[in-house]
Amino acid sequence: MKKILTIILALILALSLFAEDRCFVLCYHSFTGSAKNGYDISTDLLKQQISILKEKGFKFVTFNELKENKIKGAKNIVVTIDDGYL
Repeated sequence: MKKILTIILALILALSLFAEDRCFVLCYHSFTGSAKNGYDISTDLLKQQISILKEKGFKFVTFNELKENKIKGAKNIVVTIDDGYL
């Protein structure tokens, strides 16, 4: 799972180089750190991912900002949490 998440983060970083007024949406499912399913990560890994994205200049925006077309620049991220699996 960590390898897949690393690849996704790398793709987001690469795609941001070629975009104008773009927003990436990251969807998470749960943060227990257990290996019960492939959709769970630890809170430490979540913090690490957020830190990397902030270091690379990404801005975390709200869904309303995205919906109302208020984002500017290529490095915007909306985080969603889908707990429907639980």
